[in-house]
Amino acid sequence: LAALFVPALGLAHDPAAAGQLLDLARRARESGGEQAKPHPAIVPDNGGGPRIPAPPAAAVDRPDALAALHDLLDTEPMVIVRGLAGTGKTTLAAEYARGRAAHETVCWISVTPGITSAPEALVRQLAQQLADQGRPGVSALLADPADTDRVPPQDRQVELLGAALALQPTLVCLDNAQALTGADGLATLGHVTVLAGSRLLLTSKGSLDLPGALTYRLGGLDQAQGLALVGRLDPDMPPDLAARLIDRTAGNPMLLRLALGQARQPGIDRRHLVDSLATNPEIGDYLLRTTLDQLGPAAEQLVSLLSVFRVPVDLHDEVLAEQIEAADLLGGIAELRRRQIVDEPASAALHPLVRDQTYARLVADLPRRRLLHRIAAVWSEQARDDVLEAAWHFRRAGESGHAIEVLAGRVRDRKSTRLNSSHITI
Repeated sequence: LAALFVPALGLAHDPAAAGQLLDLARRARESGGEQAKPHPAIVPDNGGGPRIPAPPAAAVDRPDALAALHDLLDTEPMVIVRGLAGTGKTTLAAEYARGRAAHETVCWISVTPGITSAPEALVRQLAQQLADQGRPGVSALLADPADTDRVPPQDRQVELLGAALALQPTLVCLDNAQALTGADGLATLGHVTVLAGSRLLLTSKGSLDLPGALTYRLGGLDQAQGLALVGRLDPDMPPDLAARLIDRTAGNPMLLRLALGQARQPGIDRRHLVDSLATNPEIGDYLLRTTLDQLGPAAEQLVSLLSVFRVPVDLHDEVLAEQIEAADLLGGIAELRRRQIVDEPASAALHPLVRDQTYARLVADLPRRRLLHRIAAVWSEQARDDVLEAAWHFRRAGESGHAIEVLAGRVRDRKSTRLNSSHITI
């Protein structure tokens, strides 16, 4: 409470309220009674201190991803597991941590925005776990941050943490690392773990400024894993419908769970549920909250544009760039990459449900949707020489005349080519 909650609740400058909080906690502990049972959602490691999240109900094994993580951390001191929200980053990292806890000490830290996301909170959490394991020299790091006379300077903090970590092999896991405020805490943690010969495993929805760290990109479940999850959560789901659901969600475990939770409700039409995922309110709210919230103007425009395409797009293509009026095209691309919405700008494509949900929202703005389809039509014709795709987009843009002209032009070109070839043969 003193190390984490007093600063987080803003009680550092209110000694009376902080004292009352600590007094209540002390009296609760001293009152005896039945010993508190551990929360079922967390399990301690072999040292009894750090708490590693337990696997979710009906979790599906991902042996290939786990093996890849083992290979990376066998040779690299810092690895970041990155992926869209709901892909199972925490589940994979926790599975790895539980396996390592039988052989070495594990420190697990979960970053909570607004509560444990400040650099000083990160230092205190790590110091507290090391102190719980009986490692000496870290008590000074548990001082109230408001007591500036007792808090060591940053270089001394690094020295104390490094010395404590170096006493024995340690795996430090930082979950939800993208929620850290500022880069100081992350840089300090990376420096300390490498200096001490320990390893650092992070999970993040976006890119992190951590030089020297390798990134492992985690996607969704493969078809077999997805079918296994569907079978456990909704055994009555027909196999063909389950396969479509996995395709629509790209195997994202959380999206699958959200959809299957609705599928099990009495009287639900499963086929209609799968067909209408693009406008499903629960799915839409989740994607908006975790993936599309607070996009910058340029990034938002690119997401809207990508939602009308049916093929991957090169966002750096000159034909496309000439038509896009984004004030900061490169900045928009960088934001999409940073937030894992797009992996490769040279072949950019949205997650199927991100695309469908975004396109569904364009229905309310018909002029904008038609403009985006026209951009896609010009790009398909000029950059890809795909007249069928260009005609489809022109028709969606409300320009049926252009669609017919594009197709007719290709027919004329082919006739001309055949005539010329016959002339040459004669």
